[in-house]
Amino acid sequence: LSARLIEAVVRGCGLALAILLQGELWRLLELLGTGRLAVLMGSRPTDLQEAGTVDLLVDTAAQLSKRRCGGLIVLDLGSDLRPEDFLNPGVNIDATLSVDLLLNLFSADSPLHDGAVLIQANRVASAGVILPLSRQSSFTRHGTRHLAALGLTERHDRCLCVVVSEESGTISMASQGRFERPITRERLRELLSEAVSRRQARTLPKSSLSGDRSDSTTRVRS
Repeated sequence: LSARLIEAVVRGCGLALAILLQGELWRLLELLGTGRLAVLMGSRPTDLQEAGTVDLLVDTAAQLSKRRCGGLIVLDLGSDLRPEDFLNPGVNIDATLSVDLLLNLFSADSPLHDGAVLIQANRVASAGVILPLSRQSSFTRHGTRHLAALGLTERHDRCLCVVVSEESGTISMASQGRFERPITRERLRELLSEAVSRRQARTLPKSSLSGDRSDSTTRVRS
């Protein structure tokens, strides 16, 4: 009787873990299927090492907010995003990152302004990108940009999304399927800097990390 009880408990715990971690298991199977094990092992480096990149994104968000111009910026911190990860991969840009370029892409006169802009390796990789939407019922009252930011970060935990509301000018940031909003430009700078620093610390060899540096984590509130 005792052996059967233990076996039943073990099976029950295994089933419970499978249910709780179904998102992570699905992501694991997806990475295995696409051959992107480097992402799973965290070995894909990020080139977002310049403080200037964070400053450019913060300045862009602040100007979009001031103008009440909607915007959605995807910051890839090593997710190895591919065209098939999007509903529509948009238009290839491959241009040097700048505030003027981002503002022009999100301008109402631009045919690409409704989609997201993808930033990879300090460059504007593409624009007019259509992201998968979140199914979180608690956010259905929000606009498409917010649902798209949640949808992508739910699926790719090494992506950040900066959203500027067209209606209110509110700045938000999505990470791992959660939002912190509304935030100031200084809070956005803090969140982006911490995320980039954490990613760099994970990709550096242990010998290059001096002292007892702790990996601080910012918890993004929904």
